[in-house]
Parts: sequence; C-alpha cells; structure tokens
Amino acid sequence: MSDVDIGKLKVIELKAELQARGLDTKGNKAVLVKRLQDAIDSSQSGEGSGAVISGGADEGDESQGSATNPGSGDDGYHQDDASSKQEESSAAPEESADDSQEEAVKEEAIEEDGPSPMETVQVKQEPAEDKAAAPTPAVQVNGEQQQIKEEQLAGGDAGRGDDAVQPGKRKRSPSPQRIRPKSPPPAVKVEEFPEDTFDVTLVTLDTYNSDLNLCIEENRYEAESLSQHGFGLMWAGARATFGANKGKICFETKITKYLDVSHLPSDEPTPNVARVGFSVEESSMQLGEEPLSYGYGGTGKISVDCKFKDYGEPFAEGDVILGMADLDSSPVRLSFAKNGRDLGTAFEIPRETLKGRALFPHVLVKNCAFQCNFGQLAEPWFNPPDLSYTFIACVPLDERIRGTIGPKKKADCEMIMMCGLPGCGKTTWANEYTAKFPERKYNILGTNNIIDKMKVMGLPRKRNYSGRWDVLIEKSTKCLNKLLELSSKTPRNYILDQPTS
Repeated sequence: MSDVDIGKLKVIELKAELQARGLDTKGNKAVLVKRLQDAIDSSQSGEGSGAVISGGADEGDESQGSATNPGSGDDGYHQDDASSKQEESSAAPEESADDSQEEAVKEEAIEEDGPSPMETVQVKQEPAEDKAAAPTPAVQVNGEQQQIKEEQLAGGDAGRGDDAVQPGKRKRSPSPQRIRPKSPPPAVKVEEFPEDTFDVTLVTLDTYNSDLNLCIEENRYEAESLSQHGFGLMWAGARATFGANKGKICFETKITKYLDVSHLPSDEPTPNVARVGFSVEESSMQLGEEPLSYGYGGTGKISVDCKFKDYGEPFAEGDVILGMADLDSSPVRLSFAKNGRDLGTAFEIPRETLKGRALFPHVLVKNCAFQCNFGQLAEPWFNPPDLSYTFIACVPLDERIRGTIGPKKKADCEMIMMCGLPGCGKTTWANEYTAKFPERKYNILGTNNIIDKMKVMGLPRKRNYSGRWDVLIEKSTKCLNKLLELSSKTPRNYILDQPTS
C-alpha cells in the first residue's frame, strides 16, 4: 500500500488497518497515517531480515516505529532503553520533516479521542487568506492532543472577525440580545371636544343639523361648502337652530361668493348654485329632494321630493333671497322674494300633512359662500314685501321650537361600523336604522352616501356623468377620507358604511 493510498484512506479505514495489525487506534488522522505507514515499513523491513515486530507493542514501541526511516533496508534491530529515550527526544523534528504529508491531509483532519500520553503532535497552521476558510487551530500540550471545545474556538475567532467558520463545524448564530419585558403602553387620554359656550337661545345655523362638508363660521351666520377635489360635485346644507309651527316667519339668505370650480369638468351643469327654503327636522340636508322639504333653487325652479317645476327667476352671486312661511294659513303657504321683490306663492301644504311639526329655515349650496339674516341684523338687507312677517329670531323664545341638540362629550357619541361582504345589505340596514331613530341624527359615512349628495336636479349622478365612473369613485374615496378626519373633531353619531378592501 503506497503513501498516497494511505493518505487517501478515511479515519475509519485507517483504524481498521491498525486494528488488524494489533496496533493502537487512537489519535487523529495524521497520527494514524504515520502509525500505519511505520507499521507497513517495519513489516517490509522485517520480511527482508527475518525479524518479527510484535503487534502488541506499547506506546514506546510506537515511538520507535515513528523514528524508523521508511527507506532503510537495515537488518533486524534491537533497541535498549537509552536508544529509546534518544528517539523519543527526536520525535518532534522527525514530524517537522514530514510536514508535506500532513499538509496533504490537513483539510480532512477530524478530531478524535486524544492520543497516547507519549505522543506529541504539532499541526502547522497556515495564515488564512479567507476568513470563511480558516483552518481549525491545534494546540500542543505535554504528551497529548486536547480536543478544542466549541466555546474556545469561538473565542479564538474573535481576532479574525465574526465571519470565521471552522471546517467541519457549523457557524454559531449570534446569541440573541436581551429582550426587556415591554412595559404596558400608557393609557390613551381621550381629548374631549372644546366646550361649546355659544348662546343656545340664539337663532343661528345649526352646527349639529348640518353637513360635515359645510364650513360654518364662528359667528354661525356665515358658511361655505368645501369645493376642492370631489367636494366640488357635492351639495352641503344646514338648518337653523330654531323653527316654528305657528305664526308668519321669514329669514334672508345672501349668496356672498361663488367659489372656484376651475377643477371641475367644463360640462358640469350649474357648478355654483344654491337652494333656500324650509324643511322639517326629520328630513335630510338635501333640501327639496325629500317629502316635507321645500326649496327654491338658483336655477329658477322649486322642488319637493325631487319634483321640480319652474318658479320665479334664477338668482346668483350677490342676490338676496327672502323665505317666508305663513304657518297660520290653511293650507300652509311658502313664498319667496328676490332682492325685495315678491315672487308669489311657491308651495301650499295641507296642515294635516305637517301634523303640527315645525318648519325650519334651510339652506343648501354647491360651491357657494352665503350669509343668513335670521333677525340678528339691525336692518334687513331688503324689507319683506309683506310687513306682517317676522324674522324668526324676533319670535319669542317660548314660541320657537329648538332643533335636536347634539352630544357634548365623546362618551355620548355613537359610532357604528358596518361589516359584511359586498352586496349583503349593509347600506340598506344603515338607512333603515337611521330612519328608525331619527332623533339620533346618524351621519352615514361612505362613498354611496357621498355620491347621493352629487345629484343633478334630483337625479342620480350616475345618469348625469359623462366622465369615467372609476375616477368619480376615486374622488369620492378622497372625500370620505376628509370627512372621516372631520368627524373625529365633530360631536355626532356616525355609521361607517364603507368596505375596507
């Protein structure tokens, strides 16, 4: 068996060869290779001279075999104690001369049980060019090769970088950082709405009975609708804080400004328009589009329950519209005047239709700013054609009927979120629930409700929209996000009817 063949043997094969010859099988591969080579050389020498080497030699015999020159052809030999000690002292130089053989098997070196006490093995360590391929260092101790523990290897690699990997060993993952137990988050402090110190006995625009997209000024007599993005297609309205169910009442509305609508399509019909009139408290903010909701629009038409007909003349920016309600007549008569000129009777309502319910002044606008005079001004903009009418703010408090007062604290508000698959009836349920409890004044937040506020002459927007429908839905979604932001600052009851996907 040649040197090359012995060097290619695996550890288990080397042990088998040594065991077959009755030799010690302890040690790493380099030791086993040398021991087997010495045994083979000794066997060949013995065959030439007729000498026999005992297979049961002790560790001293192994050292003698290691000192024998494999190429010698000497006859049989017998060593005394002195020669044994001399060869033991020269074992290390002999091994240094055999470095070329150890380098051939160095990369396959695998640590085994420690060698016999008389053996001293030194493995030459080459400088590592690649940290990832650094060889396993060996430690020379007196008479034995100690197994290097994984913890010692990790410590020895510290000087060579964290990426050093030992052959035949898995790289240790970094120990996890100490995780401190998380302290409970601080309790969220609920910020209450600012205290409303406004005089509740005054007749003003009602901040509770109004659309979220209508910005009411602090004096509560002036307001304007949001007009940017999709809000330019939406109506926004408000009722007065007080109404009446008897007497002859009136109020004035002045269209102070048309807001910029340059971002709207050029074919948008009547981008700046307003309606003035009266409605019962149970109706929505869409004046003239529900029963018991009566409006006179800037297009020169009056409407109730989405039924429009010509009346008077159109009005625009700068005009003043006077709304008059004769609640003592039978039937109840509603009429209007433009800039002090009487336009005649617009509606006649059977008294049994109202059933004693109060009518409230109501204004609905699209891309307009307006101002109301409920009687707070020293002089009206225009005197009523019939001086028997009284501005509602001048009516005694006990003869006026206050609209619903909204919650003052967040704890008093309600928020209902609709959950369910598309088309399962969430919107239908929300509308029915709102109608079942009209006194709670639920504000439904959803793109469907937003598009409902984009009607054109009472007709759904989908029938009167020439653009892409998906673009309109995108605009409506942006409007919804803004309304959600406003709702967090406005004390009301809400129903969120919008799928999350």
